[in-house]
Amino acid sequence: GTVTGIETLSVLNHYQGSNRLFLTGEVFSAFTSIEIASQNYPWGDLEVIVSGSGDDISFDSVGVGTKFRVVLDGVFGDIDATTNPANYGAQGYSDYYFSINGSFTSLTLSDESDWVNIRGAQILNIEAGSGDDRIRVEQGRTLSGTVDGGLGTDTLDISNLGFVDLSGLSLVEIENIYHGSTTVI
Repeated sequence: GTVTGIETLSVLNHYQGSNRLFLTGEVFSAFTSIEIASQNYPWGDLEVIVSGSGDDISFDSVGVGTKFRVVLDGVFGDIDATTNPANYGAQGYSDYYFSINGSFTSLTLSDESDWVNIRGAQILNIEAGSGDDRIRVEQGRTLSGTVDGGLGTDTLDISNLGFVDLSGLSLVEIENIYHGSTTVI
């Protein structure tokens, strides 16, 4: 169905498991306040899956201290994750709780230690901000654009690609490239 006239999304999640909330980018962006509480994070956190159709998306409406897993599916314009609700980096969890399955114009991350998983995008325009960021690219043979890691010790992980051409990709302030057995040009 259609939801209209609702400005606040408030979810209390006590269940530890695979809880998912599916929203369109238009509906997600319409909320002026998003509060999601979980007692079992990060493993029991709600996974919010947002489908995009080319629009910009921002996480500015997410309340302070609100944590949830983010999956962006489809096509997006500018993604503003400067208030990244999937950031567990400061707590030492080493999983990718912010995933993009599709393409985007640009991605701006927080000044924390963000871990991002990207599938499907061939053009990467990313400003990672400060923090020890880790950006894992899981699909793509020819990558282009600019990845700016900002301050911190940042890693581009291309280890699952097998073969990749990075000659069109500008890397700024990326201290580590984890390539495993991937052949890199």
